[in-house]
Amino acid sequence: MPNPMRSLRCAVCALVLGLILVPATTAQDIDCRTAFTDAEESYRNGLFDETIELLNTCLDQNAFSSEERRQAYRLIGLSYIGKDREEGAREAVRALLEVAPGYQADPVLDPPPFVALVDEMRDEYETQQTPPRSNPSATRASTLRGISVGFRGQGTRYNDDGGSLAGGGGTLTVGYGVTPSVTVALILDGSTLEDDVTLTNVGLGGRFYLGGGNRNFVPYVGAAAVLQQASIEIEGFSVDFSGGGGEIEGGLLYFFNPAFAVNAAVTGIFTSLSGDIEGVNDESFGATTVQFGVGISWYPSR
Repeated sequence: MPNPMRSLRCAVCALVLGLILVPATTAQDIDCRTAFTDAEESYRNGLFDETIELLNTCLDQNAFSSEERRQAYRLIGLSYIGKDREEGAREAVRALLEVAPGYQADPVLDPPPFVALVDEMRDEYETQQTPPRSNPSATRASTLRGISVGFRGQGTRYNDDGGSLAGGGGTLTVGYGVTPSVTVALILDGSTLEDDVTLTNVGLGGRFYLGGGNRNFVPYVGAAAVLQQASIEIEGFSVDFSGGGGEIEGGLLYFFNPAFAVNAAVTGIFTSLSGDIEGVNDESFGATTVQFGVGISWYPSR
């Protein structure tokens, strides 16, 4: 004789198993390759819940490209508008703007409530993503603290008791900003002049940046102690004159990037040189060097 309790238990198990397997089978039956065609058909027929479920299933499976995700979120938002469910529509539009931040609804194809919602949320999204620009220059030049490296090509005019020579060369400056306005700098420069004269300078000093560097254009002044050497090639041998002095400079930085600036400067170097020439020891004379240079400065800590 059949056991009634056992039959009832089997019937309940079959029902529970069916409830578990039916959704899984439904999800497996969805073909995401034709999801948009099916979803658009459902939407046109007013089957908004079916449209939302179909597209969300494929979104959860990460089966869509970026462009397909944009289309899916649009259709989901339209379906929620059709259901008069603003919160659901907002969630869909928010996801749509994450995929396509500049998205604009089509006022011809899309219903006015959807167009208005997209416009409203896009404006909010752009406001949240855009940093305040009440002081644009502050985003370019905020501080001159830390290490800096600069190089300038330059024209050079050298004058001493014997006359004047012209030429060109370059200056390398390595600095460290101890405050936003004050930098300690090591200066190395060299120039090749007329009459086979080579001029080199090594300086240690500082710069003062007017305004502390809080704008794109930053003027500065500087001063340094300098060691100078002038080498002259005469009939195959070299005669060297060297000595110390001081340097002053004035310049301007233009920050076209937070870490990089165009650097233009005029420098005056005043030294007293001495050396041997024609068997006479300690031949001494005063020299003045004027340089004008343009180059690039790098502030890696900015």
